[in-house]
Amino acid sequence: AGCLCGCITAFLQTKMKIQPLLAGILTMSGLYSINIRIMQGAPNVSLFSSNKLKPVWTLLSNANTQLFVLIGIVALVAFLLYIFFKTNLGLMLRATGDNEEMIRASSVNVDSMKFLGLGLSNAIVALSGALLVQYQNFADVTSGTGMLVLGLAGIIVGETIFRKHTIASGLLAAVFGAILYRILYTIALKLGFAATDMNLVSAVLVAVTISIPHLKKLRRKNRA
Repeated sequence: AGCLCGCITAFLQTKMKIQPLLAGILTMSGLYSINIRIMQGAPNVSLFSSNKLKPVWTLLSNANTQLFVLIGIVALVAFLLYIFFKTNLGLMLRATGDNEEMIRASSVNVDSMKFLGLGLSNAIVALSGALLVQYQNFADVTSGTGMLVLGLAGIIVGETIFRKHTIASGLLAAVFGAILYRILYTIALKLGFAATDMNLVSAVLVAVTISIPHLKKLRRKNRA
């Protein structure tokens, strides 16, 4: 379903000539209503109280077991992506993201690459959402709000640690950056910030994180 939604966004971009950002917003707006229908008309639903939705995690009562299962799934997805990006098709997809005009001049169908890229990425997003719902034992229609900005901040944090521009380092930067950002978020909670202040704390953390590359550039310039 997530892959299909990505393909819809790609269709709006490539065939209907809608701006990429607007195409994504349109797809998300439509998905809000679809998600409400899937959740039986309620903005949030417990998997225990539903007759149709049962949490898989009830089979894994031990918290450590759940953690290892999640780590295994993340590692498997990262490994499969690493293999895929090493193939000719994966190389064409990466080249499309780096230089669309160059790859079009090489007789590669850019529209097909956009379908592939958006379909693949949204499939992984859907998998992440499904795992989160299973882990929490409830679903909320607003749980994905602001996740794009947090994901971007996590990648930037990861890239400050894994500086080599390789496929493996990029995947590791995405995974460990997201984990590290959540750790920082948890530390902010432990410091005594009220739950109502967490949006402000999160905004400050994101702003500081995104500013890291610019601050590093200024530091190198001052040294020179």
